[in-house]
Amino acid sequence: KRRLAPVGFVGRMKLGFQFANLCGSVYTGGSIVFTPDGKKLLSPVNNRVTVFNLAENTSFTLTLEAHKNVKRIAVAPNSFLAIIVDEGNSVYLVNLQKRVVLHTIILKDECRAVMFSPDSQYFAVGLGTALEIWKAPALVKEFRPLVKIKTFKKTHTGLITCLDWSHDGRFIVSGGEDSQIWVQSRTEDFVRVLPRHIGPLKMVAFAFDSYNMVSAGKDGRLGYFEYEESKKKNPNWKVHNKPPVLPFHELTSAAYHKKNQLLIVGSKHGAITLYAMPDQTTIHELSVANTPVSSLTFNKGGEWLGVACKRFGQLLVWEWQSETYVLKQQGHSYGMSCMAYSPNGKLIATGGRDGKIKVWNTNSGFCFVTFSDHQGPVTSLTFSQNGNVILSAGQDGTTRAFDMTRYKNFRTMVPPQRTQISALAADPSGEIIVGSSLDNYEIYVWSLQTGNLLDILAGHEGPISCLSFSPIRSVLFSSSWDKTARSWDVFENKPYRDILQHNSDVLTLAIRPDGKELCTSDMTGTFTFWHIDSSSIVGLIEAKKDLGGGRVEGNPRLPTTNTENQYFTSVSYSADGTCVIAGGNTNIVCIYQVAQRVLVKRFLISKNFSLDNISRRREEPKGSISHYLEEDTSERSILADHSLPGVKTGDFSKRNVKPIMKTEAVTFSPTGRSFGAVTVEGLLIYSLDSNYNFDPFELEMNITTDAIETALQEGEYLKSLLMSFKLNEKPIIKKVYENIPYSQIKLVVENVPTTYLARLVGFVAQHMETSPHLEFDLCWVTSILNFHGPFFSSQPVAMFPTFRQLQKVLTRQRDDVVKLSEDNSFTLDFVCHAAKPKDANANGDVEIKMEPMDDDDMKDEAMESEDADGQGFDEWITPDVVPAKEILEEEIASVPKRVANDRNGNQNGNDQDDDDDEPIEIASKPAPSTKMTSKNGAHSKMGGKVIKKIKTENGNAPSPSPAKTSKAKNKKKQSSS
Repeated sequence: KRRLAPVGFVGRMKLGFQFANLCGSVYTGGSIVFTPDGKKLLSPVNNRVTVFNLAENTSFTLTLEAHKNVKRIAVAPNSFLAIIVDEGNSVYLVNLQKRVVLHTIILKDECRAVMFSPDSQYFAVGLGTALEIWKAPALVKEFRPLVKIKTFKKTHTGLITCLDWSHDGRFIVSGGEDSQIWVQSRTEDFVRVLPRHIGPLKMVAFAFDSYNMVSAGKDGRLGYFEYEESKKKNPNWKVHNKPPVLPFHELTSAAYHKKNQLLIVGSKHGAITLYAMPDQTTIHELSVANTPVSSLTFNKGGEWLGVACKRFGQLLVWEWQSETYVLKQQGHSYGMSCMAYSPNGKLIATGGRDGKIKVWNTNSGFCFVTFSDHQGPVTSLTFSQNGNVILSAGQDGTTRAFDMTRYKNFRTMVPPQRTQISALAADPSGEIIVGSSLDNYEIYVWSLQTGNLLDILAGHEGPISCLSFSPIRSVLFSSSWDKTARSWDVFENKPYRDILQHNSDVLTLAIRPDGKELCTSDMTGTFTFWHIDSSSIVGLIEAKKDLGGGRVEGNPRLPTTNTENQYFTSVSYSADGTCVIAGGNTNIVCIYQVAQRVLVKRFLISKNFSLDNISRRREEPKGSISHYLEEDTSERSILADHSLPGVKTGDFSKRNVKPIMKTEAVTFSPTGRSFGAVTVEGLLIYSLDSNYNFDPFELEMNITTDAIETALQEGEYLKSLLMSFKLNEKPIIKKVYENIPYSQIKLVVENVPTTYLARLVGFVAQHMETSPHLEFDLCWVTSILNFHGPFFSSQPVAMFPTFRQLQKVLTRQRDDVVKLSEDNSFTLDFVCHAAKPKDANANGDVEIKMEPMDDDDMKDEAMESEDADGQGFDEWITPDVVPAKEILEEEIASVPKRVANDRNGNQNGNDQDDDDDEPIEIASKPAPSTKMTSKNGAHSKMGGKVIKKIKTENGNAPSPSPAKTSKAKNKKKQSSS
């Protein structure tokens, strides 16, 4: 009998993992589309849809999981609804704001085109050769949210491939494989057929504010039709011109921006061209890759182009005006084979069969660096203890080390003879690297510092499947197909320490984080737990019946008798060591509790019927066409085997090959809050951090939201905090947490029971990720560590995942603060340096050295320094080096005396200065006729300060100097004569 987990079993680890994101693959085929605001891009990835937020540089995957691969996406103009169509012709109506599926419709024929009306009230569906119009659900509750309004049965003779609505929703235009364009009306009985192309239509669209139309066909022809309306006859469209065929005769995709009248087309050779319509002027050209362009789209403003290529899984957002990439992502071309978490859980490294290593950010979901140094498939990956180095092994026979600071391969380790490296491990210090050979069953030991081969460990009699170092000591463990697992001391000259015998081939192993227990998995589907110090068995779990998959196409064996579905190929311990997670050659991942030896959680990670090895009879929805198809169960068809010898991933002799669903690798995050599974579909990440979970803790009848708010208003902060943790709703916990006064934090923390400390620390760590109240959160962290430090020291294993998460957040906050402080420091230094004169000394004064000037220099300086009235300034030359401040004081003190002299001179003269009433001011204007040199030889004009007119104590302004007066008299005499 199967043992079940006891009721209420959670232990110190939560099991409410939910699908969070999909990495490792960004596009697998179908249509891409921008949201109406132009900030988000929706991309189909197998049977899911990933949303790329280009404004915030993040991505997430909708929880929707279609029955087959998604091929069409349409978004309503109001941004609330989206229609997703899969290859099984199932239509899903999704609320983009809530990210939930509202309705599901199963169509009776193939659907290749779907489009919302401009007012978001209707949507048109091209169903085979017919065209249907449906009423879209409104934002209010309705009795019948989905109603079919009209069906146009007599339309195309071929499948409808594209359609569009006019700006007012009056007309609907559709194009099909019959190379015809049909224009019909939703409210009128009107049909118009426009033959223009000689091949299938790839795009047809109306203009922005008129009924003019643009079309593009597979034959490479572009069409522009002008609208003609007559009161007596039905509306008509005429061809604008007859343009020549484009240089490439086979278009694969096209898109039209109505407002800017821009047309973008893509060819099967990877070239895209941007045209201005209706003149068809070439604006921009770009070559993406030597592969067909699968889908094209414009954003709202028309400056961004979305480009997708199915063959290599490329997704690009190109800004054609500045010729720069806004988004450039690409998945592994031939699938992933391994993965590894960084020590802080922020990064995930994936290795693929294309020889590339990609590093993904868990917060944004983007790949930010790709290493392409391997010449063959990557078989194993691991991070160093500090997270600065990625170590990889490949079938090209090399082990490489990549620097995560400079993003380069700085060390390559090669065995003495050419062989394939199947497994890899690094010791806790990061100095010793070991790799196993797939051919001669040896283990090579290298030094990371020098790259030299230190030792060769021999003893296994079969291929080595896995390597792992103990986290607390430099003891290496290896598993092999020779039915043994061995322990090695790489620093001692011994062949091996212990041999752990098994009844079957050992496929994988894992070591508990405290280094006291070892878990191995063999081909019988049995987990064996070993005590490392005594090398004795402490427990067994028979799990061969927990992995249930479907029948592989062409395999005569049933899922229950297929031995390939009855063992695990990857296993990993949780961060606290209480559970293990495992995956095998099916679409199921299991979590087992080690102490109780029971299965506590089972995840069905894929329901995609486009893949092989999926149970169809049990999972496929009723009403679909394939549900009623009878399988050929005759003895001849079952026993027939047409696959090529040695093929493991599908029969490539067939025209169409379905990928076989399997779990290549699975591992827990170091924080314990998530785990990743490497599958055919990509890297699936499951996380506990979800806002939609209701997981109460010690809930009582009197704990309600009203009671919590009442206690908070009455100042019972500890009571309200504990009640919110019992209710365990994040918005309420956040409200209580942020309303506790700063002065009461220490008192509240001191009286928190120890059973709530893990929840409190975890919530503070999550709050710090998004909250701007950094000092407030740090006060909580400091108080918790000061008052409850002894308790945390006594529970290191239980609190390890929580403190890992807290360390991750604190490290990120520290980096952000340091970067902000450095930027502010540089800005302040620049401002202070810009405000300080170049020749200033330590006291801020400028030392000026006077030099005599010749007549030409004095004439030039006087001409340059004249003010608006054409008058110059007086100057005084001091031969000594004095500060500018003293010069200004002396000049101001001498003003009264000069004023008296100027008055006497003006009384004897015949003309007055027109600007005598203006005051003298100190202005930043260089003195005209004094050439000064600072100590370093640079020229200066009295520190940039000169004396202009200033009023005296009696309120009268000074008269001009004798030199100015004489100049004015000479000018007056010349003018009078």
